[in-house]
Amino acid sequence: MPEHRAHASGRKGTPGPALRLRLRWRRGSWELVKQIRLPAKALSDAELLEPRQGQILQGVWYEAVTVEGEVLHRRRVLEALPVSSEVFGDKGEVARVASGPEEFLLDLLVPDDPRIASVRLLASPNPFQRLTRGAGLEVTELAKFRLQARPDRKGDERAR
Repeated sequence: MPEHRAHASGRKGTPGPALRLRLRWRRGSWELVKQIRLPAKALSDAELLEPRQGQILQGVWYEAVTVEGEVLHRRRVLEALPVSSEVFGDKGEVARVASGPEEFLLDLLVPDDPRIASVRLLASPNPFQRLTRGAGLEVTELAKFRLQARPDRKGDERAR
């Protein structure tokens, strides 16, 4: 697994250029609404995720990846997505039911690293699906967003 870097400089926790990605979830689909370049933002090391070999991460997280699929940065989404709730039955059974707003916004921070081509939002278990007894934990890609071209960066060929 590659070393995860907080910034293109490679110094974790040191202020450097970053991108704030604003995502919108509306009636079952995700959209990249806005991409803002921040000239100096320190990304906390404490929120970086480094899974142990053979383990599946749990919760909701996002990964900044290269065109080849190499993960350069991985972070946990600290807020629970307001899309479902667990309901407990009389006999102890658990069911997940849809709840929450029809639309919400989620902001993500990633390093402004020219190698990063896209950001993918992942979950295990999937908060949008019904939880059933005995179901294994599988990683679900909730959405993938290609980063937008930024004219202020020379050589940046990423398409909108």
